[in-house]
Amino acid sequence: FGLVSAREAIASYYRARGCACDAESVWLTASTSEAFAQLFALLCDPGDVVLVPRPGYPLLEYLAALADVRLVSYPLGYDGRWFVDLERLREVISEQPRARAIVCTAPGNPTGAYLAQSEIEAIDSLCAANGLALLVDEVFAEFPLRETPERARCAAGEREALGFVLSGLSKVAALPQLKLSWGVICGPPDRVA
Repeated sequence: FGLVSAREAIASYYRARGCACDAESVWLTASTSEAFAQLFALLCDPGDVVLVPRPGYPLLEYLAALADVRLVSYPLGYDGRWFVDLERLREVISEQPRARAIVCTAPGNPTGAYLAQSEIEAIDSLCAANGLALLVDEVFAEFPLRETPERARCAAGEREALGFVLSGLSKVAALPQLKLSWGVICGPPDRVA
């Protein structure tokens, strides 16, 4: 899982942002790409499905291909701000019996959109109701284009579903050469165990 002192520093970073986190919930990786690859291997068998936002980050296609995981997209809408089309997401979930996880990005790459707190809670509930894991990429969370009161501050903490929140020092510190990333696991204790 990585050095305890580094994991404690990351847990402190989340606590300072108002998110419940302890060092035992953190694991270290070289990059968020490595973390995604680990999660695809952990959560999926070959041929399983991971739901990803569209527009989205194309690197996930490469990582999914390496794991023999199929990506199926769900749409983001735009009405002056980007948002998750929750009704269509529900439909996509029902159409994909081999779905194992939903990926969200906060902010969304390439849109720069943030998830609203109500959206992350709704997606978390959908995941819990359908036995899916929630994977949230927060690598650009420290760089809002504009601050809005409805913006979800952090996806870590108490969750209904099994959740994994990913970030990394190269983005948080704005130093791309620093290759240290992490994941934080959260959710019901039995699922986390």
